[in-house]
Amino acid sequence: MVSPYERASNSTKRWSRRSIVQTAGAVLLTVLTTGCLFRTGQNHGVTDVVIKNSTDSQKEVTVVFVDCSISNDKQQTVEVSPGATQKLNNVVVMNSGVCELSLEIQGREKATHNWKVARSTLVADIKKNKVRFYTQ
Repeated sequence: MVSPYERASNSTKRWSRRSIVQTAGAVLLTVLTTGCLFRTGQNHGVTDVVIKNSTDSQKEVTVVFVDCSISNDKQQTVEVSPGATQKLNNVVVMNSGVCELSLEIQGREKATHNWKVARSTLVADIKKNKVRFYTQ
């Protein structure tokens, strides 16, 4: 036979576990709801930079990320054939503000650009005497 003392002790333990589970559930629900309500302006992934070579000769291009929220290296070098494009995948955090970057072509700084990073890809189009930046 179970004594009244043991019965009271077991019900107290159940109540304690139940309270803990309910409290944890309430906290989790609050955190999830807050995250859903206030998501605007947060970073939602990464975006790319595309180097387009509109000249008639191969170019070695180094992209230097001066002041950016980036996901990997601060600088990347690629070889771009004439008329071709080269994509730097997943390099800058989306919606991270202004990203200052510079392009070095054949070892010399050729252009700088302040990119207001959103969800669009930045294209650096290398022409004969200039570099044109635009988003797509």
